[in-house]
Amino acid sequence: ELIITGNTASGDAYLALMDGMIVQAVRHVCAFGAGTGVISKSVFKDMMKCMPNKYLRQMSGMRHFVSPHTEIELADSIANRITSNLGDKTYVREPHLNNIVYGIPVEGVALMPNANAILTYPKNVIWGVQRQIMIETDRDIRARVLIIVLTMRCDIRYEENDAVVLATGLTPDADITCTEHVYRDTCVWGPCAAAISCA
Repeated sequence: ELIITGNTASGDAYLALMDGMIVQAVRHVCAFGAGTGVISKSVFKDMMKCMPNKYLRQMSGMRHFVSPHTEIELADSIANRITSNLGDKTYVREPHLNNIVYGIPVEGVALMPNANAILTYPKNVIWGVQRQIMIETDRDIRARVLIIVLTMRCDIRYEENDAVVLATGLTPDADITCTEHVYRDTCVWGPCAAAISCA
């Protein structure tokens, strides 16, 4: 979460530790407005067109990093094709079959926000960890919990910030409303993880 959504301007103490991938991707931003961020091949085409030509030489080495909901919507749009070659294979989700748009694989990243996507080379993302890592443990016998504290220094940067495209304003959940009922609580959540009422 910190590596992707970290922001030193955040009110959350944990996320304010460092700037993550989204905040650092500032050179090329594909901002989708109201109604234009619905997941389709045109979203990925626009992201590719935001990338400078010199980085598009080896497109198969690049990746679209998206939220799981965006990946699901893309797979659904591919599965809707009436072809036994591509549509059916995507629908049954054969393990070796990745979502590929215009020659670039699309990978779902669990903690990527639904509204964002990043296009870059995986090797362009550099994550550094200091070798000195400290692990401390403690037990709270009354609460029956084991407390583990990991202390480490790390940072993340793009080697070439010019080779990164950030998409904002994506709406993979535009056509659905999810409701979660919590046991013995009156909290109702929707559309998909945004609290709308809680008593």
